[in-house]
Amino acid sequence: MEPKFNTSFIPKKSLQADVSGAATAKNRFVRRRDVHGPGYYLMFMVFLTSVVVSLGVFGYTKIVESNIQEKIARLERQKEAFDEETVAMLARADTHITNAKKILKEHIAVSELFTLLETITLIRVQYTEFEYTGEPNQTALATISGLSKNFQDVALQTEQYRLHPSLHKPVVRELERLEDNAVSFSIDVTADTGLISFSSALKNMSQQVVVPTPTPAVESTTTLEVDASLSSAPSTI
Repeated sequence: MEPKFNTSFIPKKSLQADVSGAATAKNRFVRRRDVHGPGYYLMFMVFLTSVVVSLGVFGYTKIVESNIQEKIARLERQKEAFDEETVAMLARADTHITNAKKILKEHIAVSELFTLLETITLIRVQYTEFEYTGEPNQTALATISGLSKNFQDVALQTEQYRLHPSLHKPVVRELERLEDNAVSFSIDVTADTGLISFSSALKNMSQQVVVPTPTPAVESTTTLEVDASLSSAPSTI
């Protein structure tokens, strides 16, 4: 018996099913897994922080600008409340006071230096000439010329200058013996600003003024005793 072969080429599955299956496979895709590492979260935090800081700075700037405008407006209102003549008078007075302070500060007075020289000069030394060069608020160079009995007195006088805290670097020059055996000399010495400052002189004068305090009156308890015999005796001429 011969075997039977199926000669039909018609597929058992419908073509419609194959077409729908192919369309389904075409639309199918593989979804990736979302994996976020530490760097992602760090960048996100940095971005979020920068946004918050920017908003804070912007808000603070607006608040400061608002306060400035408010204070300017308040100042303008207060300025309008003052009399213009009074303001001008006060401005002129302030200018005069400022100029007076400047003049007082820069004024030079050597009275304190003279007082110091009077205190530390030896009895056997005589001054014949005094010169100084200096600027306000700077040290002054004083040149003192004079006469003395001998060279030893000049050395002692120079030592007096050196020991005083307000005098510096005394230098003796033009040392010469005269015909009468006297010695002429010149000493260059640097003086502090307080010795040539007029304001310092006023300050020292105010400290030296002492107001006397009144002393309470004391009643005398001394009694004068007279001999009775003298009072009763007749007077004779």
